[in-house]
Amino acid sequence: MNNDTSRYLRFLSYALDPEASQPTDLTDISWTELKNFANQHAIVGICWQGLQRLDPLSPNKPTDDDVMAWMALVSKIQKRNRFMDERTEFVARTFLGEGFPNTILKGQGNGRYYPTPSLRTSGDVDIWLHASRKDITRYVQQLCPKERPIYLHIAFTKVKDVEVEVHYMPSYLNNPLCNRRLQRWFAQASSPQEGLFPNTTFNLVYQLCHIMHHIFDEGIGLRQLIDYYYLLKASRQETEQPLADETLRATLQSFNMLGFARGILWVEHTVLGLPEEYLFAEPDERRGRVILRDVLRGGSFGRFNDDYEHASRRRIYPKRALVKLRHSLSLVRYFPSEALCEPLFRIWHFCWRLF
Repeated sequence: MNNDTSRYLRFLSYALDPEASQPTDLTDISWTELKNFANQHAIVGICWQGLQRLDPLSPNKPTDDDVMAWMALVSKIQKRNRFMDERTEFVARTFLGEGFPNTILKGQGNGRYYPTPSLRTSGDVDIWLHASRKDITRYVQQLCPKERPIYLHIAFTKVKDVEVEVHYMPSYLNNPLCNRRLQRWFAQASSPQEGLFPNTTFNLVYQLCHIMHHIFDEGIGLRQLIDYYYLLKASRQETEQPLADETLRATLQSFNMLGFARGILWVEHTVLGLPEEYLFAEPDERRGRVILRDVLRGGSFGRFNDDYEHASRRRIYPKRALVKLRHSLSLVRYFPSEALCEPLFRIWHFCWRLF
């Protein structure tokens, strides 16, 4: 991590905490480069919170042109959020009307935990239908005959200007035994009657699993870590008490995810500045640095990682497989359960899709 990136992360920590003191190294920050960094990680709105709080007398203030460039991006984010709120409700209501009770995963639901939801950069719509894979696939393919299912979801292309992924399950693990336990937990922890978005108890496990899945697949960015930052804060503030720390640790341990969780908590606490009172386990610096390395190298969903970002989009399968295998092997020391099973799962999934 170079000096510029360190400065950007310190500024991000300042932007996340409204009571934090202004960083002392603002004179060395390029506001244009910070904007580019924020764009790569889909956190422009979050950094904008920090810009708004800068002391008017501080050195190296953003110029009027800098401010206008940031404001233009923030305005687009806010407009897109209004559009996505409407589309998300429309998608959920439409599937419910077709007989599919559902839950919206992450996405616009994560904005509920932000102090200013409209500043979160929106993504696509991930909707979990509470029905069998067979029934879901049959329905979607009647309307989108060219779409083919993968293990986790199938694309639904009938909604204009929005990517919709229809999930058979919220997420999964590469280790088959841990995955079986995880799917049982998902089935018990959430139900169609809970409303449009899952509760905090569910999200504490699900969103951690989502981040872990993407670390092994296409990469993850700071936006998802900030989602978890605000989720952890909300979990202590809600009147509905989520999983007790001891129970949450035991649950994650049963999925072989506790080590990964401790690495995430190190990033949340040491890098993003989340106070200790919001942590449910002891942070792990060794694993945390590995996670941070991957996050910074790839940006949002690995799009800026020259070695790995487009591995899932390469047409020549052996090259794609080799890139993923090399990445998984680099993580064996830190997350052995998922890393060792990832190549095996990929072979199984390839065969599964053939038949």
